[in-house]
Amino acid sequence: MKHATVTPVLWILIVGGAFALGWLLKPELQSSSNLSDQGLSSPAASAAPPADLARAVESKAKSAAESAAAGVLTKLTSEDIAALGKSLRGSTDPLAKREAFGRLLAGLTKENVLKIREQIDGLEASDTMFRDFHFAWGRIGGLAACRT
Repeated sequence: MKHATVTPVLWILIVGGAFALGWLLKPELQSSSNLSDQGLSSPAASAAPPADLARAVESKAKSAAESAAAGVLTKLTSEDIAALGKSLRGSTDPLAKREAFGRLLAGLTKENVLKIREQIDGLEASDTMFRDFHFAWGRIGGLAACRT
């Protein structure tokens, strides 16, 4: 009878000891940037775009943000708006759609807001681009955007 109670206790001690030893000897978690610096890769790092592409996108976004901060707006003609709208509606590439939408938003003014609104008319109300457009419209149009 004594042997029957010793065996479970022994297994509990072995399992607990292995857990404690593993806990004490576990490796430090490293960020993906540290892994890439050491020549190692993680699944997240391998799915990321190449460094040159990332720098180009960052540079483009920074220059767009600087020009927006400086008050430089991209003037869109009616033809530009129609072409971007066609690209937005007709493209199957989500990145191309987002780029066309971004260019429409970058050129959004009180004067052309209704023309741009026509281009996103087919989007669902739950679509992020639909919500982003109306948010941007509200920022530049204020209460007038609510009445239209």
